[in-house]
Amino acid sequence: MTNPSWEDIFEEVDLGAARIEAHRTFDRLWKEGHLSRGQAYQWLQQKMNLSPDDAHMKQMSVEQCEKVTQLALTYLQRNTSRSRNSED
Repeated sequence: MTNPSWEDIFEEVDLGAARIEAHRTFDRLWKEGHLSRGQAYQWLQQKMNLSPDDAHMKQMSVEQCEKVTQLALTYLQRNTSRSRNSED
């Protein structure tokens, strides 16, 4: 068995960090009550054209995780500002 290269180690760390950030941001969709958990995963499947089995952070690449983070942030910004404006 060969030892992993530094590049391999850094890629693994980057992937882990990307998955954590994607989950943290995505989970806000249902934890803050914007969608139910099931609705959030269906939304993600639709937005990224994923099957139910592929719509999990552990299945995703760094690029896919970054897309999840971007999509979730956009959703949160649009829906949070909309609810704030209706309270004014």
